[in-house]
Amino acid sequence: MSIQGIEHEFQLIFSYREDLNISENLAGLILTMPVINFTYFAKELVLKYAVSGKDKSQLNEFIRINNREVFINAICRRRYDFYKPEAIPASEEITEENACGITTLIAEKLIPDASKDTLQMNNAKVAVLSSGGKESLLTYSMLRETGFDVHPIFFNESGAHWRAAKPAFDAFSERNENTTKVWSNADRFYRFCLSLLPFLKRNTIRKRTDTYPVQLFTFPVYIMSMVPVLLSRGVSIALMGNEFDDPKDMPPFHGIRHYHAIFDQTPDFTNMMTSYLHDKGFNLSISSLVYPVTATIVERILIHRYGEIFALQRSCHSCSSMDGSIIPCGKCSKCMGVIMLILGSNGDPRRIGYTDKDIETARISSDKLRLDSDEIEYLYSLEKRDSHVTGIHVLPLDKMPFSLLPEKIRDAALPIFIQYTSGIYSLDHGEWKQDQKYDSIIRRSSS
Repeated sequence: MSIQGIEHEFQLIFSYREDLNISENLAGLILTMPVINFTYFAKELVLKYAVSGKDKSQLNEFIRINNREVFINAICRRRYDFYKPEAIPASEEITEENACGITTLIAEKLIPDASKDTLQMNNAKVAVLSSGGKESLLTYSMLRETGFDVHPIFFNESGAHWRAAKPAFDAFSERNENTTKVWSNADRFYRFCLSLLPFLKRNTIRKRTDTYPVQLFTFPVYIMSMVPVLLSRGVSIALMGNEFDDPKDMPPFHGIRHYHAIFDQTPDFTNMMTSYLHDKGFNLSISSLVYPVTATIVERILIHRYGEIFALQRSCHSCSSMDGSIIPCGKCSKCMGVIMLILGSNGDPRRIGYTDKDIETARISSDKLRLDSDEIEYLYSLEKRDSHVTGIHVLPLDKMPFSLLPEKIRDAALPIFIQYTSGIYSLDHGEWKQDQKYDSIIRRSSS
């Protein structure tokens, strides 16, 4: 990359445990995904590999969305003062035009768009994009219980994130021969890019925090890196761990619609990614098993139905190794939230490495939780009354509960969810209300 006429180079690496046939086009796309995190600060993104018209269109859309998310959430609505004061926009500068940035995608080598006439893959094979967090652990457990051929695929970054995933990866590797991982130095690439941005506070970005100064486009990196593995194995469905995020808590910012820094964890993203993969001729769909239920329900089912797997959970990005065990930090917002979710489900946080001090701190730290407002209220209430927090949500894109899932997976999973939830809820004039028209679905699935 060139900054003020000075060339800076970084060798970005993705490494696989199995022999794969990866085209130049797919390899280029894999390497492009991490770069999109920083396009808001770039005039040009130059692709030196051949792309199709569909590739260009999708990459432009990713750049547009990411630029907007970085501008609004990383710069304007920042949770930490990563940026020097002179880099913060004045109120009158917070506009649609400034949010979209000035990045131009340059791609001179063009190839034809792919045909969608592809062979059907084995619908019993399902991949889980695994991390060691509660969502991917629950997804893995439910699929295994209901008879699917499950392929857990982990993303092994070179930094501390891998510690959180390692307990689950080691356990799955012993029990499931389909378990694999993709290694990458993408996190080192992020640090390299951050070091080149002059408007960031050097001391602040070196501190341990529970969010990033810039990078909000991380899940597409994981997904695209795993595409060659999925295609090689004939897997047609890959499930992410994206849980429910309340649209009520996502108002526009200065009139600008955005995804509150979680675009790549929304149904909009999984639908977009699926459509793009299909356009490339890949019979591969991306979805989430837990997208209509809250973290409360995810934790509840994991604790009470899959206790052995629950013990592998590490939802902290600052885990440390102690006496041969991986221990969460107990201090970050993710840890605080996990502790309260476990307590709210009558579980024991000590089982996954939290101390009595961690637990007591979490009990008085509601202001530090990064959960939806209704869920925080539920977790800290003395009397746990059923509400939409304990239910299944029908989101605006849904035609029925879990309609964004492949039918085979929905039919297998819905009876389990119904056992642990309080009903089905839909938005009614901006409020979540129990929706009686789905009673027949509940009765049919429970029978």
